[in-house]
Amino acid sequence: MTRCAVYIRVSTEEQAIHGYSLEAQKAALTEYAKAHSLDIVDYYIDEGLSARKKMAKRKEFQRMLSDVIGNRIDLILITKLDRWFRNISDYYKVQEILETYHVNWKTIYENYDTTSANGRLHINIMLSVAQDEADRTSERIKVVFQNKKNKGEVTNGSHPLGFKIENKRLIPDDKAIDIVREIFNYYELHQSIYETTQMVRDKYKLTFCNTTISRILKNKIYTEYRDDTITAPLIDLKQFNQVQTILPIPKRRRNKERVYLFGGLLICRECGRKLTGNHSTVTYKNSIKEYYIYRCKRYSEQRSCSHKKSLNETKLENYLINQINQILTGYQFTADINETKKYTTTNEINKLQLKLEKLKELYMENLIDIKTYKEDHALINTQLKNLHKVEKRNGTEEFNSLLNTDFDYIYSLLSRTEKRILWRSLIATIQVDGNNQFVVNYK
Repeated sequence: MTRCAVYIRVSTEEQAIHGYSLEAQKAALTEYAKAHSLDIVDYYIDEGLSARKKMAKRKEFQRMLSDVIGNRIDLILITKLDRWFRNISDYYKVQEILETYHVNWKTIYENYDTTSANGRLHINIMLSVAQDEADRTSERIKVVFQNKKNKGEVTNGSHPLGFKIENKRLIPDDKAIDIVREIFNYYELHQSIYETTQMVRDKYKLTFCNTTISRILKNKIYTEYRDDTITAPLIDLKQFNQVQTILPIPKRRRNKERVYLFGGLLICRECGRKLTGNHSTVTYKNSIKEYYIYRCKRYSEQRSCSHKKSLNETKLENYLINQINQILTGYQFTADINETKKYTTTNEINKLQLKLEKLKELYMENLIDIKTYKEDHALINTQLKNLHKVEKRNGTEEFNSLLNTDFDYIYSLLSRTEKRILWRSLIATIQVDGNNQFVVNYK
């Protein structure tokens, strides 16, 4: 029996606005699992969390991933795609984990399939559209928040030390601002975040950590705040700037490893070894352009393969994008055929329903006996049931939603890491011969 994990997520806002209650999701998913003979391993419920939240903050989701890695799950059930992810970058990372441990996921209210290349392409595109919508919503919220700030109103219930909220406005708290001033004075004298934190804990019994003290010392609100009664900065600007020079400079992170879109996927058809990525930069008229190429590893290291040519990454990338667009065109053709079939099926259903009415009239007028009526009624109902199944399969709403998406535009929005994960989720290998002709093997 297939071992199934039930994942449920709902944010506070969604429960209030749309009624996406945890109870409703749990009941629907449980019923689906029973109807399809799935063995529910556990329920993983993240309450009050948006799908845009980073997956590290979704504790139940993390617990479920641990069970995936522990080989306790074969399938993950969710109600809809937006219960799963709207952050496409995290989706790609999780999908890699699921594919490594051969775990699929399924939505019970939508037709998504992770077992085919076309299905995975569909999911990638629809997630990109969902993230684009979420980003636009985020921009609108930022505008609203900025408008509140311009009016002097707070945007949430939290506030920095030294302030309090009255009538939706941030105003200084005289007692707390004295603590802030002592924090600045103490740090300027002792030049230690740790010692300043210990002073605040011992003297004021505040359970602050080093990070909190550091944020207070960096917060410009103490020099920028003004109102009708306060015209001078709460913390002297000269002292604030002096503290900034004392604060430790964050260590620079090393440059991240370069990302090769097709690393590990390219196989030399001449010798069977993998092609390895190489990177170069060209400076032209004060601009720097990066080039990514792939070479046969055996030729590069030993010169023992006839595959001498380098493969340009951009050339391969454009070829694959063109193939994806051809797949989408094929979807359109299929959708048109299904629309015709749907029209024919609907007519057949209408005819059978008329037959049922006539059969009823014949029985009511005693022109046929009860046995004949029941046999004919059962036969027509079976035919109707089969036609309704065909009608459901022939629906084109998902096709049209996919075809209305500008794949090239969405692809251009992805980072190199996201592009790499996208191709790896669709492609098993790409075989390249000595003339750089390639054969793509989709998953």
